Amino acid sequence: MDYVSEVREYLDAEGKSPYAKWFDRLNVAAAAKVTTAVHRMEQGNIF
Repeated sequence: MDYVSEVREYLDAEGKSPYAKWFDRLNVAAAAKVTTAVHRMEQGNIF
């Protein structure tokens, strides 16, 4: 069974994303790992 989920980005009352603020401060290697993990979560692989 294939499972695909939707990952949504939280925006505060001012329309700003705490995630984007944090993500933008990551180095390239860390950002790549986070992007891979988010993509896997979207595909239903949470392990």
